[in-house]
Amino acid sequence: MSPPTLPALERFLADFHDRAPGGTPRAFAGLPVAPVAGGTGHADTYDALLDALCTAWPQLPPGPVLDLACGDGHLLARLQERLDPGTAAGRLLLGADLSRGELQAARAGLAGDVGLTQARAQQLPWADGSLAAVISHMALMLMSPPEAVVAELARVLAPGGRLLALLPLAPAPGEPPPPVYQALAAALQAAPRATPWAEVRFEGRRWRDPQTLTPMLAPAFDALHFTPLRAHSRWTPEATWDWLTGMYDLHLHPRAEAPGARARWLLGIAPHLDANGLLPLAHHFLLVSARARPFAELT
Repeated sequence: MSPPTLPALERFLADFHDRAPGGTPRAFAGLPVAPVAGGTGHADTYDALLDALCTAWPQLPPGPVLDLACGDGHLLARLQERLDPGTAAGRLLLGADLSRGELQAARAGLAGDVGLTQARAQQLPWADGSLAAVISHMALMLMSPPEAVVAELARVLAPGGRLLALLPLAPAPGEPPPPVYQALAAALQAAPRATPWAEVRFEGRRWRDPQTLTPMLAPAFDALHFTPLRAHSRWTPEATWDWLTGMYDLHLHPRAEAPGARARWLLGIAPHLDANGLLPLAHHFLLVSARARPFAELT
């Protein structure tokens, strides 16, 4: 469990992931994605992130590669599968996460020498300029305040080191969320928050929008590149609800509220089912690539 001195959001995240390690790959592994602008698709969001890392690999400075918010080690395991001994060149792989439960799962599942550490993104336990790359899958948007996290990433990355992150893409200003999420928000509106999580608030769109990411990253990073990705699912209402139960929203409320929320959600999405009784859903992601500036440019 998480110490009470952590901010409410971090206590919630640690508790959630302690109880259900591996939730992120259960939700996103195997969901094919493709660039919105066209081009080669990827097996899933993990594959998209690893493709970007492998492309950058020959230009990385010396040092380890850190998976920030590594969870149960799914991304690190897939990276290990890609790295032959010649490509790895003795480069150490590291993982950091808030959740002890996720780290226990990672230790049990990862092969070889991977350094796993319980840590916050705002206070990483590595020396200045010691890391060659930081990768992160569906996690930075949960970290607050963003400016403190960006400053810490800039501190630990060597000049020329890479930040590569996969995030949910914010909708365009004024664009409503997909009906699936509108119905979920409406279904949960009547449900009280669980007492421990009454003060939990998520960061919002600053991590998820290139327009706000650019001024946040630019003081410490150059070579900024944002690639919107898109996936499509078409599941039964029951399968979609099962997928949603792996998201954070439901777990901010007492378990006893779930059956009523499910019933209200099913009513809300009924008009959006297709002729086969399936529920279409577009998933939007953002692949972020940035290069750490030399220390001299930061002073």
